[in-house]
Amino acid sequence: MIYNSLIEKLDAFIRKYYRNQALRGSIVAAGIVTVGFLILTGIEFLGRFGVLTRTLLFWGFALLVAGVLLVMVILPLLRLFRLGRVISHEDASRIVGDHFPEVRDKLLNTLQLSDQINDDSPSGNNDLLIASVDQKISELSPIAFTKAIDLSENLVYLKYALGPIIVLIAILIWRPLVVSESTDRLINHRTSFETPAPFRYEVVSMPLKAPKGERFNFIVKIVGSSIPSTVFLEEGGNRYRMEHLVGDMFRYTFTSLRLNTDFKCSANGWDSPVYTLLALPIPLVKEFTLVADPPGYTGLEQITQYNNGDIMVAEGTSINWECRVKDADRLRMRIGDSLVTPINITGNVFSASWRSINTLPYWFIPENEDLGAVDSMRYSIRVIADRRPIIKIEESEDSISRKIKYFSGSVSDDYGFSKLAFAVREVGKKSADYTILDRPRGKNDNIFFVWDFQDRELIAGETIEYWMEVWDNDGVNGAKSTKTSTGVFSAPTKQDLLAERDESDDEIASNIEDAVERAEELRREMESFKERLREEREMDWQDKKALEELLEKQEELKNELDEVKKANQIKNERLNEFSPQNERILEKQEELQKIMNDVMSDELRELYEKMQELMEDML
Repeated sequence: MIYNSLIEKLDAFIRKYYRNQALRGSIVAAGIVTVGFLILTGIEFLGRFGVLTRTLLFWGFALLVAGVLLVMVILPLLRLFRLGRVISHEDASRIVGDHFPEVRDKLLNTLQLSDQINDDSPSGNNDLLIASVDQKISELSPIAFTKAIDLSENLVYLKYALGPIIVLIAILIWRPLVVSESTDRLINHRTSFETPAPFRYEVVSMPLKAPKGERFNFIVKIVGSSIPSTVFLEEGGNRYRMEHLVGDMFRYTFTSLRLNTDFKCSANGWDSPVYTLLALPIPLVKEFTLVADPPGYTGLEQITQYNNGDIMVAEGTSINWECRVKDADRLRMRIGDSLVTPINITGNVFSASWRSINTLPYWFIPENEDLGAVDSMRYSIRVIADRRPIIKIEESEDSISRKIKYFSGSVSDDYGFSKLAFAVREVGKKSADYTILDRPRGKNDNIFFVWDFQDRELIAGETIEYWMEVWDNDGVNGAKSTKTSTGVFSAPTKQDLLAERDESDDEIASNIEDAVERAEELRREMESFKERLREEREMDWQDKKALEELLEKQEELKNELDEVKKANQIKNERLNEFSPQNERILEKQEELQKIMNDVMSDELRELYEKMQELMEDML
């Protein structure tokens, strides 16, 4: 048991021994590999070797790294896990003895005595040897063999590794191309690399795409230590000189781009990579159909237009567009301030609809994923509003009755009518009484209406308003009405009636007096003519003519009396419409009537009849 503890202590020492070797090897290997990497990339950066040299350098460095890692790191790690040839306990005791000289001989003797015990020796001798070994092991037990190896001593080697690593980091910070370019060429040692140009091309006008048929300004910037004075653009076997802008900028303009174009820049023998300018298809509306359906009440026919978006329609018209697009993924419409998204019916066909209320412009806006919206098509919808109906009326009053009025005139509307009415309202009231008349026909019609309100009892001085009103057939906004100017009828007051009566009576009396005088004169002429006929017995042509004149005067007098009677009758009826007359006024009216009847006396009538018979005999 005591011997086994000694072996365990030696095994722990051996493990630390190889751990120390692996740690030291890792530090030294890092330094060696870093130095080798710096030397390798440095000479490649300066020499820019060919394929063969770079291949030799690459594999030489790879072998160096592999050898260093194998010897300094991998083998100690393998032996740490007792893989391969490991130092013996005697070798370990010598190393421990070098560190602890006072136990060197004692440790070796102990191991040698232990070997003798294992040999085939008499048992008596073995007991003595075992006792001696145990004693020596007891003396060695206070000493920790692993302390013979100090891992911190490896810090001495760390400074040799940190130096190259710090140099590498500094180069990566300040001149990374020295390492990155050299490393890239060494890794790709079988690839042939050309000598880098003293400048490089940077495309400013990105992205390299433009709508078909449009111009594109390709602008390139020259970056480097040497700026060429002339730069060419090579495309399709042709070579064009680029325009020199300010400083290191050059430009070439592609006009009317039709197809994808591959090209490159060239200057002083150095070419740029091949660029591709994409000619993107422009979204457009190839054709469209416009169908307008006017409201039914207008009686207008459907309108169909092809590739013509400007249209004049009635208010409330439903418009439908069916558009066929090209190179477009979607179609939008803007109508006035409203955005409309047409429905994709199938493939490249879109449909949209709109109900026109106001006059508005509208746009077709085709779009695709590459360019979005490039252009638009503008049209306009001109809406003709439904106008109010027009009514023109002339009014006249019946010659006999104030309570009968005649209205005649015309109505007109752009599409037709829904109602015609006559309204009456008492002054001071809000509501009116409407009398529905026959609805006008068509868009223009003549109207005639008789307003007889004799059954309406109006007292003297009472006032009513009246007008005629017509409604159109607007099915969008609702029927609109127009009315005539408001007429006012005021029943005459008693004072008005008395004044009118007196004026009429004076006129009639004057006419009666004139008629009486003419009747008396006519009677005398007839008596004279009668006496002359008795004396002459026969009538000559002068007598015939005188007789005709007397008969004409008689007829005129009769007609005049009839007119006076009629005027008197009308006067009486008009006076009795609004106020019943008292007995004195009625007696005066009867007296006037009697005077008119007496003008044509029986004697005058008899003479007239005889002369009439005489005239007939002469014929």
